[in-house]
Amino acid sequence: MPSLDMATVLELYKTSLLVGVVIFAYAAIVRRERLGAPPLCLAFLLLAVGSTVAGWGEMGILTWPSWRLFTLVVGAAAYGALWIGLAEIETRRASARRWLVMTYPAVLVVIALATDFDADNGIRGAVFNLTAVAAYAVSGRAMAAGYRQEPLPARLLLSAVLAFLAVTHLASALGMLGLYDGIPRPVDAFMIAIVMKFGLAVAVILLAQERVARELVDMATVDVLTGAYNRRYFFAVTPARCAAGDAVLLVDVDHFKAINDGHGHAVGDLVLKAIAGRIRGAIPDPTRHARLGGEEFVVFVPAAGPERAMALAERVRAAVVVPAPAADGLPPRITVSIGVAVSSADGDVLDQLVIEADRALYDAKRAGRNRCVLAGVWSGAPPPEHAGDGSVVRRGSRGV
Repeated sequence: MPSLDMATVLELYKTSLLVGVVIFAYAAIVRRERLGAPPLCLAFLLLAVGSTVAGWGEMGILTWPSWRLFTLVVGAAAYGALWIGLAEIETRRASARRWLVMTYPAVLVVIALATDFDADNGIRGAVFNLTAVAAYAVSGRAMAAGYRQEPLPARLLLSAVLAFLAVTHLASALGMLGLYDGIPRPVDAFMIAIVMKFGLAVAVILLAQERVARELVDMATVDVLTGAYNRRYFFAVTPARCAAGDAVLLVDVDHFKAINDGHGHAVGDLVLKAIAGRIRGAIPDPTRHARLGGEEFVVFVPAAGPERAMALAERVRAAVVVPAPAADGLPPRITVSIGVAVSSADGDVLDQLVIEADRALYDAKRAGRNRCVLAGVWSGAPPPEHAGDGSVVRRGSRGV
């Protein structure tokens, strides 16, 4: 099979870049992806322009002095735009300050005019490749670091593609400086770049698709206001038949109607968000919590037993005594009442356990609020209830 010359490879490279331009332009215009897609479209377009001009130079259409600095500056601008686009995708927000990186090409022009370093093809090529290394390495590291907060497989794929590109360009830069002789031929290096540029575009699109899929799942399972799971998800994933010792905690905000009526629903929403966050911080894994509706939350604790269930309920009760939002007439703190039900030694149906917890919650309300009450579904002797002031109160009638 005959080997390809540099001019042909540059044409193929340009074609792969133009495909990327079309992909990101489609994402920006048709799918309205405002973050990441426009800068990446610009980056691929600039790289395509640079490779076109370089191809003309390789074919002798342009003289060496007329295109050497142009292609270097265009390449530097392209990798600046690429970093901006990937940063927007990673953080999911735009920042005008990032565009300051586009002053770097101007710096290169000033240095080139002062030193004529671009006349040396090796130095010029090394600067181009090291610029690419910086863009790929910084972006890849940020993409990998964000996996903890957003564990999507496409993040790892994109990180791997960026890391491979960074290593490839680093090897090319060292080779052009005479510091490393294990690099592939320029033709082979560009063929690798063609494949990896396709890989980069595909990984970015996959990440966007995975995010959309995850958002759809969240819409079906997560309460939009508080960020807690919703009622549907809770009953879908919690065992319908509870094992011995499994516990349900029903948490209800005290005097919530008065807060809504007196201060408006906006303040009520702030209270619910704050309480959901405090519950989330007070319960351990694999405890599960959700917002059932209105001002009521539910917590499921597997294999808890009465003592641990009441201890956790008390921890939740204490954790959600949060300062009220700044609004006239609000109490200095918001409190909750909690009803606790623990599955018997023979196990109980989840629905029945929720009913028992709801009855215990009613007793907590009737006993003065800001307290935890245990329903009598445990086969052994339950511990006493805990009042909000730290004293012990006796169980009220559960009505069963």
